[in-house]
Amino acid sequence: MNRGYRIIEPILINSMIVDKKYHAYAVSVLFWLVEAIYKALEDQIDTFDLEVIKVEYMGVYPALGLQYESMPYEAPNYPLEKLIEETANRLLSEKPISELIKYIAASVVDWNEMTAWIMTGHHVASTYRINVWDKFYPYHPFDYAVDQAEFRLTLENIYAEAKEKLKSTDNESARNRKYLYLSAIGLLAYGFINTVPDIIENHSLVDKDYNWLASILNFIFPIPKGMNIFNDPDDFKRWMQENSANLYYKESAGKFAFIQHSYA
Repeated sequence: MNRGYRIIEPILINSMIVDKKYHAYAVSVLFWLVEAIYKALEDQIDTFDLEVIKVEYMGVYPALGLQYESMPYEAPNYPLEKLIEETANRLLSEKPISELIKYIAASVVDWNEMTAWIMTGHHVASTYRINVWDKFYPYHPFDYAVDQAEFRLTLENIYAEAKEKLKSTDNESARNRKYLYLSAIGLLAYGFINTVPDIIENHSLVDKDYNWLASILNFIFPIPKGMNIFNDPDDFKRWMQENSANLYYKESAGKFAFIQHSYA
């Protein structure tokens, strides 16, 4: 099955998207839209990935990036991009403004920082670090400079404790499962490649408000074009087995890359 990629620019917020002074507002709305679109279409389709990206075409601005399988919606009369765009505009038209305000207020994300990261190259790991922090500490804003090392250590402790508890069926609980899953994603965003199996195993078992975070796997590894981690989990696992020893985490990009071997 082929993979496609499209850029979605919701027309109802076009004036914010194209004007640099409103980019932070546009980015916050776009992140809200990603979650809202996933929820709106969860019963119809599960073969696409949506993210907020930087677009460089007759200017530089934020928009939605859509990766998808060519079927079942990539039909000549109704491509998936049309479905996503129509859904985005419908949500913007029909959802009360209070929902967007509630999302922005509860996220405690510094939208100026988030916008800067996206518009300067989209540091994948930073996006997921902030979202995982937000799930653990919704009332304490993330300080990227001060809290970095402490947060990583906290994630290591949470991960180890949850993993140990889940070894016993007596400790099986939604809370332990959620903590293992979220800490695994956070640690992967710091380069801990050993947490990948826990993300794959648990993403479908946690609440739907959290499982979208597993999309980090689609963006943090240099997987072959056309490979979809969750639609082709066996292919992805084989790829990891064959390539993980040749990968290293590159903090400047927030992604893993292949080790470049030099031969004398």
